[in-house]
Amino acid sequence: MKVSKSGLVITDNGGYINTNASTRFISSSETLPEGFEAMLELSEVSTDLDNFLDSAVGTDRGTPQISIVNGEVIPPTGYLLKAVALYGRKITIAVPESAIGGGGDDKASCSCSQGTCTLKKTTIPLVGSVTWCEGNCTGTCTLTK
Repeated sequence: MKVSKSGLVITDNGGYINTNASTRFISSSETLPEGFEAMLELSEVSTDLDNFLDSAVGTDRGTPQISIVNGEVIPPTGYLLKAVALYGRKITIAVPESAIGGGGDDKASCSCSQGTCTLKKTTIPLVGSVTWCEGNCTGTCTLTK
């Protein structure tokens, strides 16, 4: 593995990730290179993804078993597929519908222990309403619903 000064990490199999890129929910139409299995084997990447999901959807999210039927990815009942930018790559994960689904978005807020972050939200067709925090928070950014 090689690491450049600009934060670009190149894995032994030729894939690259950008350690300076933020981890965030994205629309499924946002264009990023697809994630790859070797990147998730890096402990820093898997830890950052777990930390992001803990803050975005909570620690009680389970381990959903995704099915592939006739080439179509199907989340389990009660989960939705959501695109995430992770180290400059796009991955798709299953998150609890209750964590990102409608209803509570109008009462959501963001707070940052050091810096600033603001509430962002969107509705994605066939997925639902999604709320997240984004900004220049160098401390802990917390989404409260």
